[in-house]
Amino acid sequence: MDEILYKLKSLEKYINLFNWTAENIKLPYNPEYFLTTNGSLGFLINEKMWVIGAFNGLTNDEGEFTDYVWRSLNTGDVKTGTAKNHKDIIVCGNTCLYRGFGAERKWLSHIKSEIDKSIEVLAINTRKSKAFVVEDDRKAKELRRILKDVDEGKPFVVTTSIMEELQVVDVTDPADIEKMQYLTSFYQSIEKREANDAGIDLDLIDKRAQVSNKEIQQYDDVTTQQYLIMFNARQKFVKEMRKNGFNINIERSPIFFDEPTENDVENGDFEAAEEEKGNEKDNQTDINNSEEE
Repeated sequence: MDEILYKLKSLEKYINLFNWTAENIKLPYNPEYFLTTNGSLGFLINEKMWVIGAFNGLTNDEGEFTDYVWRSLNTGDVKTGTAKNHKDIIVCGNTCLYRGFGAERKWLSHIKSEIDKSIEVLAINTRKSKAFVVEDDRKAKELRRILKDVDEGKPFVVTTSIMEELQVVDVTDPADIEKMQYLTSFYQSIEKREANDAGIDLDLIDKRAQVSNKEIQQYDDVTTQQYLIMFNARQKFVKEMRKNGFNINIERSPIFFDEPTENDVENGDFEAAEEEKGNEKDNQTDINNSEEE
């Protein structure tokens, strides 16, 4: 597959990790795209305008970035400027270090495209089975004619001299198939690496019912680290936006089975929140029943 298509396929997973909703402001078409590729997304408070950019490196006494150099999201009449962090602009980071995933996805996509090329070459080489050895071009031409007739299903005639002098050499290399298997395994390892960064346990999916509770916890510890970093960065942005009067919410995508709670973020792990949601629903039902009575 083409390198660009691999990159787009990878980014599609990331830009669907979180769902954005807002009541009193208009959201960008796809905020997660800008966060994933650029590393940050800003909201100008007075202008109520979404922008992308980066901090220029200046910090305050606490070491926090102060100035954000921004540009508007449109590609036509582009506006640019510099805004003071927390005063003029609220910045959402893709991670706590405002790091985008574009370069990393590009590199891994390049590796996967190269693996595809190698597998294609090996697949073509596996077509080689046997080679016929003859003394001169005349006999080689006659042998090609015979093989062409065989391929087309036509009757063919073989001379005695060809049969007597014909030698067959096996040029198939069994190692080609083994190399293809190694390359396929390498490709799957890259896929798992990308999935782990997105908080998806491909290892658990492969093992299905054979996985133990201990393994589940181990996989959770590995796969949720990057996701928790991203989730925490977005929740900090949500809190600051609400503090400034903008009702916005960023939730975990439904492709995941549970929602991280504040305790999950603080503890660095995911406790399944479905049970909590179920308890809340039951409690609300009890309250409603009590009011009816």
